[in-house]
Amino acid sequence: MLKKIIFLIVILPVLELLLLWQIGAVVGAWDALGWILVSALLGMAVVRHQGILVWSNTTDRLRRGEWPEDVLVNSFLIMLGGVLLIFPGIITDLVGILLFVPIVRQRVKKYSSHYYGQRPRRKGEVIEIKEIEKN
Repeated sequence: MLKKIIFLIVILPVLELLLLWQIGAVVGAWDALGWILVSALLGMAVVRHQGILVWSNTTDRLRRGEWPEDVLVNSFLIMLGGVLLIFPGIITDLVGILLFVPIVRQRVKKYSSHYYGQRPRRKGEVIEIKEIEKN
């Protein structure tokens, strides 16, 4: 886990900077800067829109008596994609854009539920809870 954190904090920004430098050398510095600006604006718009949408969808599901687990997970992954677009860099932009694709989100959910040792619950599955009396 520590290696992953070190990668995210130290190595990923260095890779992003090197890649942006190379792309800037090929397409021009202004075009590379434009890409960073446009992707950040798109990311902010997605995060704002998704925040409003998740609130609406969650309250609708709760009013109907349904647990909005799927809505929350999808919204979290889309918002994560938007946040990754806000960070300057090509790698984070590509990962962010991929999180907008439904089939990619399904794979991420499946992998994460397998990775963390939890299986996704089936619709209608009941979890029994025993009540313990306090004396």
